[in-house]
Amino acid sequence: MTKTVCIVQARMTSSRLPGKVLEDLAGKTVLAHVLERCAATPGVNQVVVAIPDEQTDEPVVQEATRLGFPVWRGSRDDVLSRFHGAAHAFGADIILRVTSDCPLTDPSVNGQVLALVTTDIDYACNAAPPLWPHGLEAEAFTLQWLDRAHKEARRPSEREHVGPFIRNHPAARKATLPGPGEPECLWRWTLDTPDDLVFLRTLFSRMPTDENRFSWSAPAAIMRRYPELASINAGHDRLEGLKKSLRADALRAGKTAIIRCDAGPRRGGGHLMRCLNLSQGLSALDWSCHFAVATGSFEATGRTKPPGTLELSDDSVMDPDALRHWMPDGCDLLVVDHYDLDATWEQSLYGWARMILSLDDLQGRAHCGAVLSAIPLPPAGPGPWLCGPDWAILNPAFLALRHKALERRQCMQPVERILVSFGLTDPDNTTSLALDVLRTTVQGLTIDVVIGSGSPWLEAIRAAAAQCDPPAQLHIDAEDMPSLLLKADMAIGAGGVSAFERCCLGLPSILIQIADNQKETSALFSEHRAALDLGPRADLRIGDLERSIHVMLHNPGKRAAIAQAAASLCDGRGLLRAMCALFPAVTPAGSSVTLHPVQKTETQKHQGRDHLVSDILVDGQKYGSLTLEHVSTNAGSDDENAKAPAMMLTVSLETRTADVIEATLILARRLAPWEKLIAHEETIPGVILMQAGYTPLGNNLFAQEPM
Repeated sequence: MTKTVCIVQARMTSSRLPGKVLEDLAGKTVLAHVLERCAATPGVNQVVVAIPDEQTDEPVVQEATRLGFPVWRGSRDDVLSRFHGAAHAFGADIILRVTSDCPLTDPSVNGQVLALVTTDIDYACNAAPPLWPHGLEAEAFTLQWLDRAHKEARRPSEREHVGPFIRNHPAARKATLPGPGEPECLWRWTLDTPDDLVFLRTLFSRMPTDENRFSWSAPAAIMRRYPELASINAGHDRLEGLKKSLRADALRAGKTAIIRCDAGPRRGGGHLMRCLNLSQGLSALDWSCHFAVATGSFEATGRTKPPGTLELSDDSVMDPDALRHWMPDGCDLLVVDHYDLDATWEQSLYGWARMILSLDDLQGRAHCGAVLSAIPLPPAGPGPWLCGPDWAILNPAFLALRHKALERRQCMQPVERILVSFGLTDPDNTTSLALDVLRTTVQGLTIDVVIGSGSPWLEAIRAAAAQCDPPAQLHIDAEDMPSLLLKADMAIGAGGVSAFERCCLGLPSILIQIADNQKETSALFSEHRAALDLGPRADLRIGDLERSIHVMLHNPGKRAAIAQAAASLCDGRGLLRAMCALFPAVTPAGSSVTLHPVQKTETQKHQGRDHLVSDILVDGQKYGSLTLEHVSTNAGSDDENAKAPAMMLTVSLETRTADVIEATLILARRLAPWEKLIAHEETIPGVILMQAGYTPLGNNLFAQEPM
C-alpha cells in the first residue's frame, strides 16, 4: 500500500520574525493551525514535523510533541537532507511538502495537488506559476525523485527549498494545479514579517468557526468584504527567500559541462564536430565546457585542442572512473556522444553528473538521461527524447547564412560549382571515387573538395583532385564550411552531420552512405526527397552516380525540388532549440520556462520561409505558444539591420503573467539570434517589450535588432 506523508518544515530561527511558528493566532500557535489543517488533507496518512537538530529549536519540538505529531530532526540549512531523512524514517512513498509559516493552508487545495501525483506524474505543485494567494503553496513528489534530488542537487536553492531540483529537471514528469489568478494571487497570507502577523491576527479575528473554516474561500470572502486588509502587509517580496538562495547560486562556481566523445581515422570526426557545435551553444549560456577524448581525437579532425582537455589512453577510454578522478567534485552536465558507451556506463556516473545528455543517431539504444538526435528515434529511457531533424546540432554559422542561401536558390542557375565532402577522415576514400567520376562527366566547372588533415587518404585525394579539369580545389581542415556550401550549386557527400548542414542552406546533393550509422539518415532523406540517395558505399554502382550527376546538371526543376525539400527538412536551429528546451529561463518565482517545437503543417513546410511555432512550457506544463514568422523588411534601406531578416513574434498565453512573458522573450531571442524581432503591443504589453530591450516603431509595433 502506498503511504503518503505530509512533511512540515519548521524552525525557530527565522531571520525576519524569529519564533514565528509559536506566535498566537486566535488562541492557537501558528504551528497548531498548520498541523491541524495538514492532518485534514485528503490522502495524507501521516503528518511529520521536520525540525533542525539545534538547541534553539527545542521549543518547536516541544510544541509539535504536545500537539501529538511525530518529529524528525536534521540539518538546519540543508532542508532537502532533512526532508530526505524524514521521508525514509517514516516510510513515505509520496511526500506532500507544506511550510509551517502558512496558517491558512487549505486541506482541499493540498489534496488536489497531492492527487496530481500518479504513476504518470512525479511532481505536482500549485505555485508555478504563482496563481494562488501567497500562503497556500504546496508541492508533492515521489520518494524516488526525492532520493534523486538528495543525491544530485548541489545548488543552495535546491538544498534549501527542496522542490527546485525536481521541478526544474527535464526528466521529471510534472503537473500544476491551476489557481484563480488576479486579484487573489496578489494576497499575502504567509507569516514572515511583523506586518504579516498583524494582518493574520486581524484576519483570524473575523474567521468563521464552522466546518468551512479550513477552506481558502473563507478568508477570501473576508478579503473581498474588507479589501483594505491587503494593505496591512503589502509591499513585501513574495520571493525574497528564494531570491536569496538564487543569489547564493550565483556565487557558486559556474556551470560545468564534461563532453565525452572520440574521433579517429575509422570513427570519423562527426561526433567531435557535433560536440564542438554543442559546446558553442552551452558557452553562450555561460557554461564552462571541458572535453574528454581518446588520445589523438583533435589531431584526427584538424581542430585545435581546447585548454584543459582530458586525453584518455586506450585502457581508460571505457572507464567511467577516469572522469571521476579527473573531476572529483563532479559536473553539472555530462554530454555523451559515443556508440561504445551505453546506458549502463551513463548510469554509473549519475550523481557525479547532475544531468546527462546523450547525442545519438542509432535505433534501439537505451539512455538514462536526455537524448538529442537528428533522427526520429523512439524513446528508450526516461528522456526527454528530443529527436528528429528539428534537433540537428549544427554550427550556428550555418543558420547565420540560411536566409542568404535560400534567397540565392530561389532561382536555379546552371551548375557552376560542385562541393565534394565525405567527412574529415573519409575512411574508405569515397572522395577519390567521386572525383574520378566527375573528371569523366563534367568539364570546366569549379570543384571544391573538403577533407581533414588526419585522413589516411589525403595524398590519394590530392592526386585525384589534380587530374580534374580544371583541378579541383582542396580545402584541408576547412574553417569556413558554411561559405563553401553557400557558394556551391550542388554537392556529393556523406550522410552524417554534414548532410543536415547542406539541408540548412538548401543545397541539393547526392548522398552516399559511408558508414553503417548513416543508414537512418539516408532513409530519412529518401522519405522526404531531400537528396538523391545512392545507398551504401559498398553497393554503389558507378553508373548510378553518373546518372545522378547528369540529373543535377541538366534538370534544374529536379534540383530545385530537392533544394526546397532539403531546406524544409532541417532549418539549422536544432542547437538553439536544444538550448531553449533543456536549459530554461527561470522566473523570479523559480518556475522554469522552456520551448518545444510544434510539428509544422504541410503548408508551412512549403512556404519557403521559416515559420516557427513552439509550445511554451512552464515547469513542464503547456502554458501557451510562441510563433516566429518571417516578414518582409525594407530591402531598399542603407541600414544593415533593416536588411536583416525579420520575424514577427507572437506570444499567446493562458494567463498573461509578466514573468513568463519576460522569460519567453529571452528564449525567443535565443531561438532567433540572427533575425530582427518585431512584436505587437496587442500580444505583449509595450512596457514589458521595452524592459526587454525592444524599441517603438510606431503603430503599436516594437523591434529588437539582431544579436
